[in-house]
Amino acid sequence: MITIQLFPQTFLFMFLVIFIITALFYIMHKQHKITLWFLGILEIYILFIFSTGILPIRMPTSDRIVEYNLSDSIQLIPFQSISHLIKNNTLFNRQIIGNLILLFPLPIFLGFLNKNRKYISLFLLSFLSSIMLETLQLFINLITKYPSRIIDIDDIILNTTGIIAGLVVFIIIKKIPVLYKWISTNIVYKTNFHI
Repeated sequence: MITIQLFPQTFLFMFLVIFIITALFYIMHKQHKITLWFLGILEIYILFIFSTGILPIRMPTSDRIVEYNLSDSIQLIPFQSISHLIKNNTLFNRQIIGNLILLFPLPIFLGFLNKNRKYISLFLLSFLSSIMLETLQLFINLITKYPSRIIDIDDIILNTTGIIAGLVVFIIIKKIPVLYKWISTNIVYKTNFHI
């Protein structure tokens, strides 16, 4: 069995490489309005989504061929996995918490990157990201012919709950002009920001 995953050292190395490339590009294009600090946070977040939402990828070697049935890696009954996890563990299960927080920051990041985007648009873009993650997991399973991940409707439900919570946080931040302006001018944008 071949397993592709990101260990903490590999994660840090990949982030440093990506961040150095970004920093060099950033320095060459001085008119860039978004701060390097914010770009670094975005890069860590995207790597985090990749390492937890896509990886690990498992591929059987030729001596361990597995009979792969697509239906074994798809779960389309709402709340089945959630109720099973709660019944057998606790409400604060790593799987549940992980899916809740995975896309929580996304509407916040998107809201700050595009100040004029409507809330429904932030929600839809974030929701589509959840659908894309599950679809990518399915394609990886089909390509590797091994169920590295279960494509689960409950993951989408938990992701969506986290997205809604993130959107509520962003709306609250936006309703407090002092806080919104402070985050925009001190973290996101390097030029003076006006509401």
